[in-house]
Amino acid sequence: FDHRAAFLKGRILQTLGRNEDAAAAYRVALDQHPNYANTHHNLAGALTAMGDVEGALPHFHRALEIRPVYHEARINLANTLVRSGDIASAKRQVGYVIEQNDRIPKAYGLLGAILLHEGDARSSVAALERAIQLDPEFVDAYNNLAVAYEHAGRPDAALATWRALSQRWKRDPRYLDSIKAEIRRLEESKP
Repeated sequence: FDHRAAFLKGRILQTLGRNEDAAAAYRVALDQHPNYANTHHNLAGALTAMGDVEGALPHFHRALEIRPVYHEARINLANTLVRSGDIASAKRQVGYVIEQNDRIPKAYGLLGAILLHEGDARSSVAALERAIQLDPEFVDAYNNLAVAYEHAGRPDAALATWRALSQRWKRDPRYLDSIKAEIRRLEESKP
């Protein structure tokens, strides 16, 4: 019970953006129950949010030692590896998730982003299309897909994707202005 109370306290604090306090609560939970994968995963997330990537990595790895098919932890590890510049390792982690379960949109979304970063627009398009097929409301995938289509020389598909994204975007309204600007730019560039 003690570790669960500390774990839940950490989750609440993390949700409130109080990552230092959350990390302290997760450490208390780990003192009580050092083999709880979720605590290691959440502590890694809090440390990553604090900018402590090096401190986060061992906790991601420990969570995956305890529960190797913890796909959310593996995807978050991959995102952290991207932030640290270790693109090859991130790509391997995402590939592992897809091998284990080919129905996880976030895995395809991250793979598409990595492939786009590597300059492989065609492969990025395929991965991002799969992410959207699995989750038609995955706005991050639409955003990256629009960029990937443009890099792949498919401006009409990029325009359609920006339009689809504009219909789905519910986050920061300032970014919606950027989406609309991309739509106008592509409409104006049409012959």
